[in-house]
Order: sequence, then C-alpha cells, then structure tokens
Amino acid sequence: MNTYQFVFWGTEHAIIIFLTVLLPIVSVRWARTRTQKERDVLGKILGAMLVLNWFTYQGYRLYSGFWSVQYDLPMEFCNWAVFLTAYALWFKKQRAAELAFFWVMAGSIHGIITPDIHQPFPHLTYITFMVGHTGLVWSVLYLALGMNLKPQKGAWLRAAAWSQIYFAMAIVINFLVGGNYGYLRQKPIGGSFLDVLHDWPYYLLELELIGAISYALVYLPFWWWRRKNESIL
Repeated sequence: MNTYQFVFWGTEHAIIIFLTVLLPIVSVRWARTRTQKERDVLGKILGAMLVLNWFTYQGYRLYSGFWSVQYDLPMEFCNWAVFLTAYALWFKKQRAAELAFFWVMAGSIHGIITPDIHQPFPHLTYITFMVGHTGLVWSVLYLALGMNLKPQKGAWLRAAAWSQIYFAMAIVINFLVGGNYGYLRQKPIGGSFLDVLHDWPYYLLELELIGAISYALVYLPFWWWRRKNESIL
C-alpha cells in the first residue's frame, strides 16, 4: 500500500514554486530581445512539451496496466488546458490564449499550490505532474507577456462562459463512468483548498462562484494596464 504524501510548503515544494515563478520571468525577458521568429519557436517548443508530457503519462498508465476510464480519460481540467494552451502557442490564436490563461492561472495553478501527487520524486508520475502544471503556468504567462497575446476586454466573462462547457461535460462523464474528473464528485484525498468548502454537491456552486471571482482577479492587471495606456493616448 502506498503511504507517500507530498509535504506542502516544505523545501521540495518551495523549489517547485520557485521554478514556476523563475521560468516565466526568464523566458519573457528573453523574448523582449528576440525576433518574432525566435519567440514563436520557443512557443512551439513549450506547446510540444505540454502535449508530449501528457502522452508520456498516458503511455505509462497503459504500459503499467493502470489505465482506466475512471481516471485517465482526457477530462481533467488541466488536460483541456494542456491542449488549448498548446494550440494557442502553435497557432497564436488570441481567443485560445485568453481562455488558456484563465483556466491555468485560476485553475491549474492549484496543482502547484497544493499538488495532488501520490509517488515521490523521481517517479514518472511525479515528474509528469510537475512538468505539466509548472509548464502550463510558464506557457500561459509566456503567451500573454512574451508573445503579446494578453487577455482583451471582456475576456474573463468569455472564459467564465466557456468554462461551463467543461463543468457540464465533466459532471456527465463522472456520472457515466464513476470518475472524479475536475474533483466534481468528491474532494482530493491528499487535501486541497476544496477542504474549506462545504460537502458535495454544495461545493460545486461554491466552485462556480470562486471560479468567476478568480477569473476577475487574474484579469485585473490587464484591465489596469489597458486602462492606463488608453488614458495616456
């Protein structure tokens, strides 16, 4: 029986958070001194990394005989964020970049704050989880600040609306296969911010509210930046 439990806010966790902050800063500063072609190349590398990392995890699950419809369908919120972010990085699509930014900075980032992993480093599942989540934060910040695909006016409302598609589909899939995609059926066993919310199903409504507020909060810097520049003009 596996008894491993990741230690929140320990040295190991601090290193992960540090890298998640450092990598976007370095890449955005690098992008400011490079040509458009060079910036696009890095974007494509990041997109390929995200998709390859996802398929590596899927391959491990299949090879080990652990793959199941209850756990491994591409129905986690971060799975959708991976492919949406990769698409935005490869094809430089404004709307996709906006939605990816909100999904990651208001949702997937919790995988860095309270990682839900069950094997110690350097287990492959540990590595793919951290590469996936750190890579998502790195990628959407690079999209917004390195490739200049910042969220535009009304982006947080569009993101909230599009998120209902995932919310509805995950609930249906969970019901059909007995899964817990998006933690919409029960809270993570290893602990997370969901622990401060009410029991199921009431925390689903709380998640909707928290999601909308979170989208608004991560949008604020861009709203302030656009308003400041408009006033100058």
